[in-house]
Amino acid sequence: MLKDSDDYFVCHHVREPVNKHVHYVHIRKILWSDEGWPLVSPERFAGEDNREIKDHDLQGQWEFVRIDPTNHDQDLAYQVALTEPKDRPRFIVKPTKNSVKVHLSDEVLDGKVSAGWDWERWCETIVFAGYNHKGVVTMGKKITGK
Repeated sequence: MLKDSDDYFVCHHVREPVNKHVHYVHIRKILWSDEGWPLVSPERFAGEDNREIKDHDLQGQWEFVRIDPTNHDQDLAYQVALTEPKDRPRFIVKPTKNSVKVHLSDEVLDGKVSAGWDWERWCETIVFAGYNHKGVVTMGKKITGK
């Protein structure tokens, strides 16, 4: 773990998909839940600031990955349109900065949002890291740009 002022980061390596002997270093920002649990950003850190994310910025198409603790293969991403229906909003912004509750299907996720960089689409985005009532983590990013 690395610390820079009030920010914390995790440093790890990944292997190249084709040549398993080639490794790359990744740095990811740690987002802290309101309960004090570390949540690792789904995207590599690219110098993003700690700006406050507004509730209207959360609406749109998102890509999520649920980290299944029983799955020994790759967890698959799925897309969800997070809109603001009048009867039940998908995102509920909590009073603490960048804290949110996300309603997905039949579960509610407590987590944090932050500015991020989408390395696949090469543009700014918003990232999410959170967990359900059983502690199972879901990470995601808003699909923006290209």
